[in-house]
Order: sequence, then C-alpha cells, then structure tokens
Amino acid sequence: MRELGTFPNVFCKLSGLVTEDDWQNWKPEHIAPYMDVAFESFGPSRLMIGSDWPVCTLAASYTRAINLVEVTSASTRPRCKRLHWVETRSSFGS
Repeated sequence: MRELGTFPNVFCKLSGLVTEDDWQNWKPEHIAPYMDVAFESFGPSRLMIGSDWPVCTLAASYTRAINLVEVTSASTRPRCKRLHWVETRSSFGS
C-alpha cells in the first residue's frame, strides 16, 4: 500500500474493513492501524470511503461500517468531511 501511495495518480478506497476482522468481536481500534497506513500513504486527498454494502452487513450495519471510518478519521485526522464529499468527487473528475 505504501508503494502504491507514491504514485500521484493512484487513489485508495477504504472499504470492506469490518469483514476483515472477527465479524462478531471487531472493534475500531483493531482496524485503526490499517487506516493509519492508508492515510499516511495516500493522504485525505486520495482516499475515498466505501461501505462494501451489502457484504459489510455480515459484520456490521451500513451505518456502523461508515461510522467506523468517520469516527476513526475524525478523531485522528483533519478534513474527514472533505474526504467524504469533495475528495471523492474530485477523484472521478467532477
């Protein structure tokens, strides 16, 4: 992931995080280290958020899956709302 982050034309989507841990016992702190690497590698201007719905519902509700990214990124990084709306749109050329 870090190597991919060195290419300015490569973006990363944070998606499917909750189903990569123990479906019944996952916690935000289990997933935060992976999000840290994504933020360090790509920065908020080249990250997008996705829920992986309906697959995420195996381990969490849609709301909880999205809130995971919001809570983790908002508590440790600036511009979380920008990550949701402005940066995602700009990655598609809008």
